Amino acid sequence: MKNIATFLLGFLPFTMACLVLGNTPKISFTESPSQEKISTSIVPTKNGPLPEYPGLIVFQNIKMEYYDIQGSTADDLLNEMYDKGPIAGFENYQSVAAVEYDLWYTWPGKSLGGCDLNKAEIGYYLKVIAPRWSPPPNVSAELIESWINYMKKVQAHEEEHIKILRKYHAILDETIASSTCLAASDAADKVEQNLIREEAKLDQETEPIIFP
Repeated sequence: MKNIATFLLGFLPFTMACLVLGNTPKISFTESPSQEKISTSIVPTKNGPLPEYPGLIVFQNIKMEYYDIQGSTADDLLNEMYDKGPIAGFENYQSVAAVEYDLWYTWPGKSLGGCDLNKAEIGYYLKVIAPRWSPPPNVSAELIESWINYMKKVQAHEEEHIKILRKYHAILDETIASSTCLAASDAADKVEQNLIREEAKLDQETEPIIFP
């Protein structure tokens, strides 16, 4: 079995004065991930009581890992994320959140002969890391609203990384199925490089998000 890509990606830069940061969570494996539907939700606050964790990033059917932050001002939250957030991206940026994935493939006889691409197995692991904040008493409503809006943008960025991974999972499946035993490994390597480039391009082209 070969793991063709294992990365902490999906960092989302944000700015506080001259401080530039980014965003990362536990691993889950999906047997047929290309058939899943991405479902996301941001906890509402305008209807009903304030939830314990407003703006909480949630991806359905994906394992989430949260790191808790504390504070009652924007500076507090930024400093907490800087101290506790994951290291992510190809440049190892301090991040707010990130997607960790592991895309792999194998088939009988891949290394020892007797190759059978009809029995190839392809899959991936996914995990998302994100901050979790429970506002203390008397924190301003403006800060809570700013935090919720900020988390919406962070989640949207991470969702794009997940879509790219799932797209290349399907491409890898099609590539191996249409290849030959002699050419399949090289063809899979090309898919890997294209995946890495597209994930990196998304991070490079993401505009910094200002918080609050």
